[in-house]
Amino acid sequence: MEIDLGSRNAGLVVGEELSDSVEIPGYEHHSTWGYDLNTRSYWASLWPNKGDRDDPPMISVGWSGRALPRPDCVLVELCTQLRHDPLTVARGLGLMRLIHPRTPEQLATRHVDVFEPGVVDGYTLVGSWLVGDARQCPASGWPCHPGYVPGPEHIWAEVLYVTGRLYLGERTSLLTSLDEALCYAARLTGD
Repeated sequence: MEIDLGSRNAGLVVGEELSDSVEIPGYEHHSTWGYDLNTRSYWASLWPNKGDRDDPPMISVGWSGRALPRPDCVLVELCTQLRHDPLTVARGLGLMRLIHPRTPEQLATRHVDVFEPGVVDGYTLVGSWLVGDARQCPASGWPCHPGYVPGPEHIWAEVLYVTGRLYLGERTSLLTSLDEALCYAARLTGD
């Protein structure tokens, strides 16, 4: 049975030793990522396909500076440095998993239950995105064309992105609200 490269690490347990390839287009020939038990940090080292593996990596995260406690933190760092969308990076790290998202109507019903007037609201942003009425993805800010309705893979990539940002220490009411709304949309939380 052939394994899907985009989901090869879907069952990854946080903190479990890992060393794997990075399958991001343009970097897949030499690049690696993983978890170092000594530093308790995830890391990634990327070389362009046409680059020399003996040269220093073009991008290196998690080896110095702040620790990256989760794989989704690597995703955020790579999205930022490569200027790639979360879906491409999530596939490249093998973090995709099958989800069965809730409908926009279910999200709207939940929104009515938790809505607090005057509070920055991730449910509104996620709901608009799910019905194709958004110019950008809610967590990553990645642009999307008018009328674009995200599929389950794209929703999952945004969940990974918002989770990574939270674990990297970004704490705002909007980000927390986006996390709640995206996790609810992805059926990661109950009613």
